Amino acid sequence: MAERFLEAIQHDDIAELGPKLESFLAQEDGPCQGCNPLLIACEQSKVKCAMEIIRLKPELVWGKNQEGYSPMHFSSEDGLVPVVKALAELTVGLCHVRDNNSRTPLHVAALKGREEVVRTLVMACPESLKRMTSLQETALHLALKQKQYGAFEVLMKEIQKHKQEELLNWKDHEGNTLLHIATSHKQPQIVQLILNSTEVQVNLQNMKGFTALDLLNQNFSDSIDNDISQLLLQAGAKEGYALQSFEIQTHHHPQPPSPPIPKSPKFKEMMVLSLSSMTKSVLLAVFIFLAGATYSCLFSLTNIYPRENRGVELAAISFKDLISASHRLPKIFYFLVFNTVTFAGSMIVILLNTWSLVNEWSLCFRAIPMFVMGALLVSYALIVKEIIPKFWVIIGTYKISSFCVVWLYNLPVILFIVLVWVMVKHILSTFSKLRKGLRTNKSSNN
Repeated sequence: MAERFLEAIQHDDIAELGPKLESFLAQEDGPCQGCNPLLIACEQSKVKCAMEIIRLKPELVWGKNQEGYSPMHFSSEDGLVPVVKALAELTVGLCHVRDNNSRTPLHVAALKGREEVVRTLVMACPESLKRMTSLQETALHLALKQKQYGAFEVLMKEIQKHKQEELLNWKDHEGNTLLHIATSHKQPQIVQLILNSTEVQVNLQNMKGFTALDLLNQNFSDSIDNDISQLLLQAGAKEGYALQSFEIQTHHHPQPPSPPIPKSPKFKEMMVLSLSSMTKSVLLAVFIFLAGATYSCLFSLTNIYPRENRGVELAAISFKDLISASHRLPKIFYFLVFNTVTFAGSMIVILLNTWSLVNEWSLCFRAIPMFVMGALLVSYALIVKEIIPKFWVIIGTYKISSFCVVWLYNLPVILFIVLVWVMVKHILSTFSKLRKGLRTNKSSNN
């Protein structure tokens, strides 16, 4: 008899479904013993059979499978609007049933982009808009993350209709609001839709301290990003470090202060926040290669600069002679200067990139790369000390070894590189602001 019922479900045939259903439920053995026939019908998207079973056996609507899916979940996922309406009319409590991931039927419908099901569920139970998954996601979060923009627009209309626009500022388990997600997905239309609400807070920060504007700047690359940037800035968006600066000032000044001038980001923030994740990965790979190449060069110097060809080792020279007659120094000395600059710079970039990959509270994980790179730097210095030509530079009553002179030569080279980097970044930033200003003037003239 179980086979006859399953065959009727497969063909969505409701003729004499009542007796077949009774026989199916009465079976005492077999692979289908204990199975919920309504779950079977809904899972296979058989609307007629599902509607008939709901009429004949309404108590079956509360059944669940091993994943926690109920008939309402299957119907919402597959877009079975008549079944969803019938279940909601039977009891509104079915709109609150959760699966093993704490997802309600509205969550499932939003994930699959079932727009009509979303309307039906919200109409039957507006409170379901506030239900969250185990990851603190609302239906709005899920629709946006799965790029179901049609369902998201339906949900936006529903929260406006039911006066629940505070949901726009709710955060998921990573602290991301809808504005964070829409900005990350580079969807200017969705960003505009969110910003049209007067309830949205544009400067909320996620668990990493990033605002929506921070996320945009990390991956700023094309005209779409420029459009989103204009939308956010017109809405009063700020970067995370500017907000922290403002909070510090308001903490020390109880009276409402004048609008603060945002502080310039620190060197580390400029390095980390201005680079996209892809750029960071490429930089990390390149500088790891450079660090390895410069380190391995030390072991082949004896072949490149044989000791007998390095010139006469100098016992001692004055600082004046070092400046005026620097050509007297062996070529290997200058090789070590530039090799050391490359190695030290590569280690700094590697440290900054690995540091930004770990949460701030994970001090032990940050200490590991610091210790490893510190040990590598010490071993590099010991090798340099052994192979560098031995001489002394006399400055007054002080004598400085050739090993220390190598590191002293590094300082002006490093400062020059940093100066060039800051100047280039400043020029590019100024050019970007001028370009944005020209586009704003054009748009206002139009």
